[in-house]
Amino acid sequence: MQYTYPWIACVSAIVTWETDVFSLITLASRCFALYYALQCLVATLSTLQRGARWHAAGFGLLMFLCAAIVVLGTPAEGG
Repeated sequence: MQYTYPWIACVSAIVTWETDVFSLITLASRCFALYYALQCLVATLSTLQRGARWHAAGFGLLMFLCAAIVVLGTPAEGG
């Protein structure tokens, strides 16, 4: 457990050095979209427990949009 952050730093450095800039930006954007999709999933489940169905539907829609970005997103450079 004490080596988790150094391990993440090493892997991040290797990915940064071995990947071109456009691919790195694409990868980072997809990672952010995945993070936001997971956050929307938590918000959806939380609001469903409270009985706020319309809010849960909105968060669910945002979750699916973020997931679509992760799966279907293409690089802006014409990929």
